[in-house]
Amino acid sequence: MNASHTLLSRQGQRLLQIGVVLFLYSSVFGFAIPFLGSPRIGLSVHTLSALQGVLLLAQGLLWPRLRLSVTASWSAFWCGIYATLAILAA
Repeated sequence: MNASHTLLSRQGQRLLQIGVVLFLYSSVFGFAIPFLGSPRIGLSVHTLSALQGVLLLAQGLLWPRLRLSVTASWSAFWCGIYATLAILAA
């Protein structure tokens, strides 16, 4: 149980860090919207990255309170990160 709790705590901290990075990316990208070829798509990316950043912040705060095994937490963590970055990359 201790190894699982340590892993969940570390993963929660990593989710918070990635959420803050996405939120900062969204803030900086907001200044570039008028200079893009299609400002409407830029606004969509800006809004989506802010939403994903806030979602990861909330997920990071709740992550250590979950009761998951090591395999389940590892799988859910990486699937969540992949889903977030895949949506933004598309």
